[in-house]
Amino acid sequence: MSSAHVIPSAVVDNVHRPADIGALLGTVRPTETKPYVVIKYAQTLDGRIATSSGDSRWISGEEERRVSHALRASCDAVVVGVGTVLHDDPQLTVRMVPGASPIRVVLDSTLRIPDSALVLADDAATTIVTTDRSSAGRRDDLRRRGISIVVVPAGPSGVELDVALNVLRHQGIRSALVEGGASVITSFLSRNLADRLVIGVAPRVFGSGTNAVKDLGVEEVSKSLRIERRAVHLAGEDVLIAGDVVWPRNRSSPLRGVLELTAAPGELVGTERRGVGLQRVGGAANLVGIAGVETGAGGDDERRGVGNELLDQL
Repeated sequence: MSSAHVIPSAVVDNVHRPADIGALLGTVRPTETKPYVVIKYAQTLDGRIATSSGDSRWISGEEERRVSHALRASCDAVVVGVGTVLHDDPQLTVRMVPGASPIRVVLDSTLRIPDSALVLADDAATTIVTTDRSSAGRRDDLRRRGISIVVVPAGPSGVELDVALNVLRHQGIRSALVEGGASVITSFLSRNLADRLVIGVAPRVFGSGTNAVKDLGVEEVSKSLRIERRAVHLAGEDVLIAGDVVWPRNRSSPLRGVLELTAAPGELVGTERRGVGLQRVGGAANLVGIAGVETGAGGDDERRGVGNELLDQL
């Protein structure tokens, strides 16, 4: 009699391959005041996104990273903090699968972004969300390079996220993929601004390093964040887990006051936009004007289906 371990069929049936991008992304549900926000990151089994020395390339395998690119191709914008730009210098474009690159959004309250940053290249459109703590001259320099500048009030740890998302939504952005870093991920989660989590779990253990999520103020298990309407997929050696973000009703609501934009219309958004990356899959873009700027944004049907046919070989 064979002693080989048999995996229960129920477990196998709930782990899907290849990765279904539509299932990972979930149902895109933008509101009038914010885009549909998906947080995506790769971590180790012990929840690290970098080693104690800061090394993070690559935690996940190539197939998991291709899923990340397909998710980018399925969203209107990809969002990172300036810390990620300074540390990793990412391109934030779609390269590993076919598809249009999303608008790149960098959260940078004081415009620390260097002129040499890859996200400032002309291979995709870029928007920088900053505050009046940044230099007006620096904002003008970036506008002359064709970078869109959005000035919002300062928040507790950088830019005021509620206002930033509201501006992006009124620019026509229906879905935004947040890729980090840890402070940005934590801010979106703690302020209940994320709609869905997509986590790539690699078969690695660091023991120490950078946590993917910082303190959320959870002191009781019953008041912790959960994910519902889950999807689980394999991507090479990595496991992808996705689900809608749900906070318990008995949790204290985060401080999210209604703030007015204090910048003048000319300061709110730069007057120049690159055309690269604004054309959406499936047809012409819808144009929504804000402060004299038009920004393309595709609807759910135009964006959601991109990844599935791209990843059939996974």
